[in-house]
Amino acid sequence: RRTAELLLGADHRWLAVHVRLSDKACEAKANFEISDEDLFLRIVSQCAAWRCTGVFLCTDDAVLKARLRACLEGTGLAVSR
Repeated sequence: RRTAELLLGADHRWLAVHVRLSDKACEAKANFEISDEDLFLRIVSQCAAWRCTGVFLCTDDAVLKARLRACLEGTGLAVSR
């Protein structure tokens, strides 16, 4: 817990999100049909439901992460780098 607080900050309640796309094409084609907006709305909704103020965002797509980070930060959520 202490390490997490040092890396992420102790002032937030974090939602961990792992978006796997490119390495899961053969297992879950539906992953490629999820839009940025769908991901954004799901994350914001879950943060509201669980009263999270930060998102620990992991993905195999750096460009997607940058787009989502910008949108999520626009709502006031903290987002991991």
